[in-house]
Amino acid sequence: MTPNIDPGLTPCTHRVSRFTKPICGILIIITISGCSARSGTSDETASQPKNHWRKVWCDTAPSALNQRQFDTVVNLFTLSLAPKTRYNELKPLWLAQGFSLSTKSINDQIIWILTEARDHRQGRGCYMIRRGKTVPILLQAPHSKADLHTGDIISGLFRSMPFQAACWNTTHRKKHDISHTTNTVFQAFTKAFGQYSNDGIVVQLHGFSADKRKTEAGKSATIIVSAGTRLGSVLTQKTTATLTNASFGQVRRYPVNVTELGGTTNTQAALLRRIGFLNFIHIETNAELRKKLSSDAESLARFG
Repeated sequence: MTPNIDPGLTPCTHRVSRFTKPICGILIIITISGCSARSGTSDETASQPKNHWRKVWCDTAPSALNQRQFDTVVNLFTLSLAPKTRYNELKPLWLAQGFSLSTKSINDQIIWILTEARDHRQGRGCYMIRRGKTVPILLQAPHSKADLHTGDIISGLFRSMPFQAACWNTTHRKKHDISHTTNTVFQAFTKAFGQYSNDGIVVQLHGFSADKRKTEAGKSATIIVSAGTRLGSVLTQKTTATLTNASFGQVRRYPVNVTELGGTTNTQAALLRRIGFLNFIHIETNAELRKKLSSDAESLARFG
């Protein structure tokens, strides 16, 4: 059934993935050729996926990529997302960029993991790509440590459900705020995914402190959902409604019922709009919810 569209929505430009729809959390997975969301025991221990971004954490800010370097990394990520690309052919190409490509098995699916090589660590991020049958969703944690628990929440979601890709920042936002910086490897991955999976969805998770909010709506919110623009979208409208129905507390949608934390200066959202990709969801969560999602499997399953 088509939802009612309010004035806060961008007119005639909505594109919702045919593979997914929002429900009890960020999204519910719809079976794709026999591939469905599942949780359970991983081939890895529960802590291992979390450690990949943590173990390459550094205290330096990476240099900005020039346009040639940026385009090269976009092309490499596009190859990495392609189903027919061979691991052994890709590995030396990434090594030339200072990245180590490794592989792990999670829930009987192969995961390609990109982290900076030991002697090339600059805080350029950690990237995971699921091979085989996946749901075309990219999960992002641009402030993995600064927004407490968001890195671990993204790890938990990616581990338990067949999302196509995930990425984390690997240096503190005070040194390098990756969601407000262009010409980064993180930005290149965003562009590659947006171009390759043009009917997919990018979900970016953030955290906020209630005592720093300027409005009562912001202070009392559990979750704030936006499209990263001053206008809303059908996708954020549905996501807000289903998060509310899932009993996650006060779920507010920017700019309809909250006027802050809309992610309107987010560089990933801006880049995706420029290439015609409109399925971006910016989700802000309060401290209490983040703590619960990082420690309670049932809550995480509902959120995902």
